[in-house]
Amino acid sequence: MSEQERKQNEAQVELRETKDEQSELKEQVERLQDEEYIANLARNELLFSKDGEIIFYFSPEE
Repeated sequence: MSEQERKQNEAQVELRETKDEQSELKEQVERLQDEEYIANLARNELLFSKDGEIIFYFSPEE
């Protein structure tokens, strides 16, 4: 019976982790529907700029 309980506990942990991951992915999908979020993401991650805007990139000090 101990082996069965251990497997059940592992399955419950895996299910909880999967549900958490699914929740995070749903939130990400919702954010990706927002044009302002996409614009900020492009500006911050990809260094895109608005018309007439100049981006200065400073590398982190080591």
